[in-house]
Amino acid sequence: MQYSQLSKQYKFINPIGLPGQLRIATKRHYFCKVSCFLGLIPLCASVLMALTLDGNQQFFYQAVVALLLPTVILLGLCQHYLVLDCATNQRFVQLQLLGYCCKKNNCESLQSTELILLHNVNDRSQYCMRLNGTSYMIGTLVDASELVLFISQNFNITAREQVTDFPTIHTLDTHALATSLAESGSQSISTIDIPDSNSLHEHKANAKQKNTIDSPSMFIQPLWQVRIGFRLLYPLPFILLFCFSMKFIGGL
Repeated sequence: MQYSQLSKQYKFINPIGLPGQLRIATKRHYFCKVSCFLGLIPLCASVLMALTLDGNQQFFYQAVVALLLPTVILLGLCQHYLVLDCATNQRFVQLQLLGYCCKKNNCESLQSTELILLHNVNDRSQYCMRLNGTSYMIGTLVDASELVLFISQNFNITAREQVTDFPTIHTLDTHALATSLAESGSQSISTIDIPDSNSLHEHKANAKQKNTIDSPSMFIQPLWQVRIGFRLLYPLPFILLFCFSMKFIGGL
């Protein structure tokens, strides 16, 4: 299976380097992007002050702009990826700046990579993929299964699933999954059967899956869901402190 054959493309995957390399955005990648966005707020305010004020105050805000502008640009250009490399059979984390690759960190074998298909803890009708400890929201079971199958087959990584027998994790039979996807087709269905690798416990797993659907308590409830809106306000005190500091220093 090729990346172009997937039912949809994903923003956290950089197609540059395929099929030999797969670049997946990490948490640090999005941290840089969010920091760049937040840095635009004091930068725009400083530019406005530098254009409207004069004298020592104008000089102060010009110095602030000179410090913030390269910082914001660097944060916007930084790209932090988890790279799966077939040529070297390694998994590593890499920082890219202006298209240039920096030093590789955390080099490990591809076979040691964690790849799990599981339910989304916020909505059990949606599915996500856990890759090397980081969860990526995918969507439907078909979409998630296709992406897991693509990574497993192209980079020789053992895929596992936590869908049929939650919370137990089983090895995913990728051959049976590929056959199921090929026979059913991803355009006409919304669910597929995830085959269990252990045939002796197939009926038991199906029974547990049915009980899990009827029992919401079997799923982990996200404790932070109510507070997710407040997380957006975390940088606000620092931004206000920075603005008051600029106003105080500029008024000297």
